[in-house]
Amino acid sequence: MKAIVLHRHEIIHHGVKNIMSEHYDCDVIGCCNYSMATSYAYSGSCNLMFIQVPEFTDNLKEIAVTIPTICVSDSNKTDALRDAISMGASGYLLESDPIEEYILAIRMALESGKLRARAEDVKKLLEKIEYDKRVVIEAGSYLTDRDVEVLELLSLGKSNREIARTLSIAHGTVRNRVIDLLRKTNKDNRTALAIWAVTKGIVDSNI
Repeated sequence: MKAIVLHRHEIIHHGVKNIMSEHYDCDVIGCCNYSMATSYAYSGSCNLMFIQVPEFTDNLKEIAVTIPTICVSDSNKTDALRDAISMGASGYLLESDPIEEYILAIRMALESGKLRARAEDVKKLLEKIEYDKRVVIEAGSYLTDRDVEVLELLSLGKSNREIARTLSIAHGTVRNRVIDLLRKTNKDNRTALAIWAVTKGIVDSNI
């Protein structure tokens, strides 16, 4: 049996190696970069993979489909669990989890492939999803015509000054409106705001 640990911190490599050697007859290969890990993974001799999230989530979705994969995070932010679910992972752990959690996640990944995550992490994620849905609904319900005009121009990649010139309003007015739109939609940046506007049909995707 062979396992791969794709993680930037070697202490995680050693920790997983100790667990796997004590409870399974397993060779563990520690990797710090994507290319090394995929080389081993596609060799056909890998039975299990541990990856650091969110650092390597996007690059390994194809591998997670074919090899039981356990995501390991150093943060209890809900986005890390969301990433694990979206890539089809078989397990989700925090670096600080007790050995018993690692053993249980490993067993479930190898036996059933079903996601193993702590109940409190799942609860937090579900609460965040519900909150995000409510924010989007509320924001979409209370957008003004001027909000939509700003969103349309923002989605074209226009700067605040360019938007202000196009709409013949003050630069500060645009800046404040964009800040308000970010707050309303719970988005972190202009790109996320533009994607949200297109996804919700507020802005024409063909603009």
